[in-house]
This record gives sequence, C-alpha cells and structure tokens, in this order.
Amino acid sequence: MEGPDWLVSILRLGLSVLLGALIGIEREVYGKEAGLKISVLVALGATLFTLASYSALGGAGGGNVDPTRIAAQVVTGVGFLGAGAIIQARGSVFGMTTAASIWIVAAMGTAVGLGFYRGALLTVGLGGLVLLGLPHLERRVVFARPVLSRIKARLPAKADLLSIDEFVRELRIQEVRWEASQEGPSTSVLFEGFLRQGQLQALLEKLRERGDVSQLSVSRG
Repeated sequence: MEGPDWLVSILRLGLSVLLGALIGIEREVYGKEAGLKISVLVALGATLFTLASYSALGGAGGGNVDPTRIAAQVVTGVGFLGAGAIIQARGSVFGMTTAASIWIVAAMGTAVGLGFYRGALLTVGLGGLVLLGLPHLERRVVFARPVLSRIKARLPAKADLLSIDEFVRELRIQEVRWEASQEGPSTSVLFEGFLRQGQLQALLEKLRERGDVSQLSVSRG
C-alpha cells in the first residue's frame, strides 16, 4: 500500500493550515499564548505525521495501516504542548481552554491527514461555536449561581439598624446574615451569605439608597 500522492498530500497540508488558522484566530483575538501560529503549526505537524506514517507503514509492511497507531502518537506528542499551556498560580489554574484547543487542532490535523474531511470540517465548526458561544452561556450560569459574598458597610455610630433588618426581609434574601459592631465613631455592618449576582446587586442598591453609608466594600468567593 502506498501513501497519498503529492497532489493529495499538498491539498491535505493546505487544508490543515486553513482549518488550524480558523481555530487559532479566536485564540489570537483573546491574546492567548497558543494563538494563530501555534494552532497552524500543530495542525500542520499532525497532518504531516499522519501522512508520513501512512506512507512509511504502508510502504514497509505492504498491508493495512492501523490509523489508531498514528493517532496515538500524535496525541502523546501534543499532550506535552497542552501541559505547557496550563499555568497554576495562586491556587488557580489557567490555560485549560488553550490546552483543549491545541488538542482539538491536533485531532483535526490527524483527521485531514487520514482524509476524514467531513469530520475535520465539522470539528472546526463545532469548536469555533464552543469557543465563541459558550463564554456567554458561562457568564449567565455564573450570574445565576449563588456565591459566598461578604459586604462591609460603614455607617454613623447612631445609625438605624432596624431599617437594615427590614430591607433584608423586604428583599427576601434568607441566605444572608448580618452583624454590626462599633468601630470608633462609626458602626461597621458585615453582611455574609451565598448570594446570586442579582441578589447582591439589589442589596448594594438598598445600602446606597440609605445616604448614610460612607464606605462600602464587596468580596466574592
């Protein structure tokens, strides 16, 4: 069995560059390290490895080529790139989306090298939809998810604290508790609870409407 001829190889490598660029542009726009150049190079390399392996294994053995062997080697190699894109700092992990996009680009390049054009095109389309569309959905989910929130307000020493209890009940925020303490010539009120973004904004608005809040700070998470 012989590998693809020169014309087919050129077309597959060219298509791989084009599809890799489509994914890489999105990463480039958002200023990620693994942007346009990395995506194109990963796609091109995956396609070339596939074509070369297809040709070598077919020519040497003369039998059927096992595509799983080719894909396995590409996945192993791209894993190191993905690991390099992930950064851990201050207890948080960054770069997971970039690492996943590298993995997808490599898979797409392998598919093109094997001649699975429909799968490659569909993957790029769906991948672009995920990268561009899902962040908006994620923000909506985060907006609706209760998060531990702390609000600290500074009021005059003789502020009416009963009114605070009244508007907390009015907002029907059962998840929040508050306590007041004297800090010199003023009163410090600390609100704490698992609040949705809308509940937090409503509570802040009520505090601002009082007119006697001299200082307001918020922390989430």
